[in-house]
Amino acid sequence: MQSWIGGCEQLKGTGRLPQVEVITFLGYMKAVESRLLQRLSAGGHLLRNLIRRRTPREPVSPDPLKSSPPFTREDRTLPKGACRQETGREEESKPSRLPIVFIHYGNSDYLQHSLRQVKRTNPHSPLYLLGDESNDCYEEVIHHPFADYAQEAEAFSRIYKHYNTTPFHYELFNFQRWFILQEFLHHNYLERCLYLDSDTLFYADASKEQKRFAPFDFTLSKKTSGCTFFLNRREALNNFCRFLTGIYTRRDRYAYDRMVAHFALRQKHRLEGGVCDMTAFGLYGELYFGHIGEVALINDGSIYDPNINTPDPGFAMHDGIKKVIWKQGYPYGIHLKTGQEIRFNSLQFQGRAKRLMPHFLQEPYA
Repeated sequence: MQSWIGGCEQLKGTGRLPQVEVITFLGYMKAVESRLLQRLSAGGHLLRNLIRRRTPREPVSPDPLKSSPPFTREDRTLPKGACRQETGREEESKPSRLPIVFIHYGNSDYLQHSLRQVKRTNPHSPLYLLGDESNDCYEEVIHHPFADYAQEAEAFSRIYKHYNTTPFHYELFNFQRWFILQEFLHHNYLERCLYLDSDTLFYADASKEQKRFAPFDFTLSKKTSGCTFFLNRREALNNFCRFLTGIYTRRDRYAYDRMVAHFALRQKHRLEGGVCDMTAFGLYGELYFGHIGEVALINDGSIYDPNINTPDPGFAMHDGIKKVIWKQGYPYGIHLKTGQEIRFNSLQFQGRAKRLMPHFLQEPYA
């Protein structure tokens, strides 16, 4: 600290006082990095525990973030017919249709709604759930244990540094899912897919919509979120995973320092949050401008909602969420600048809005 103070004193009267802020901030970054690295020694790794404890006849360990006991088949409160029969579980649909993939641990109440909705508008697309023992129960879903595709995700857990105020396991898994998806696609010879976050309700024909984004490697929402992730080239996902590994092994020290600085700046201003996979997608997009499609823009009268809790990009709100009107069985929003009714191809229910998902399921239109 004395060296920083001394350096600041020498700069007085030289017209270079802005450098004082730089020196002070660099010192603050170092302090944050050192303090958080010490914290990591007490942290465990979700996937490592799952893989170590799992044997062919043993269930996967329950979600460590949930305080309630794991579900059993007797205490699940799912709709009639939600838990499918064991026979015919690997029955594939038409291979020409775009595969749809979810990755989720635990059997959260809202998971059934996202699966049901996407199947309603994509009845012929293969629907994959990479999950665990607790959510291996849904009809018309091809279930795979994500632990079977966790080799690279487990390797990433050994280099991960946690720069966020969210729980360690939660943020780690947000990164690891991209390695899991990459490995799953590789082992199942899939080049393209639509990946959806589990709190997304999807109302469009994924195979038709994919053609809209065909020129791009993959899509993001607001340049950072993979909540609606049309992947058109598997190698692009491989490249992103290599980018993540390069950051956390510090081979790309500049990108790593930008990640740490992002968290340090939020800490300095007493803001929650920090570094997540969205931060990394933002940095990656700077390197591959023009290769990544954007779903959260109005395109031909429709849009993929980035977050129902906000008006972005310019929609009317009602009771704290986007105002949604239904026309011929599809959700629409009112774009304030133009007054036009814009169709929502998806709605994204972040945070507490997840509890609203049952009220936004698409009903058959007569």
